[in-house]
Amino acid sequence: MKITIYGDSLNKGYVKSFYYLESIGKIDRLRYFGTKPFYYTLSKLKNFRNYTFKDIIYSYIAPFILLFSDDIFIVSPPPYS
Repeated sequence: MKITIYGDSLNKGYVKSFYYLESIGKIDRLRYFGTKPFYYTLSKLKNFRNYTFKDIIYSYIAPFILLFSDDIFIVSPPPYS
């Protein structure tokens, strides 16, 4: 099973259960994309938060990947307290 998660935050701690399922072999491939590419880019340029270039690039191309993908698609809004 292939799963793609499209989340509002690049904090992968919100979806730890999916990473656990991947580690024990229940999920073949897990991809996680962020939804705010401009925020990630500005944060990287201003040294506010150090996002990886891979995460930034994937957040720009994620909508296109999701349109043409046959993976199971999950939207993950972050919890707010």
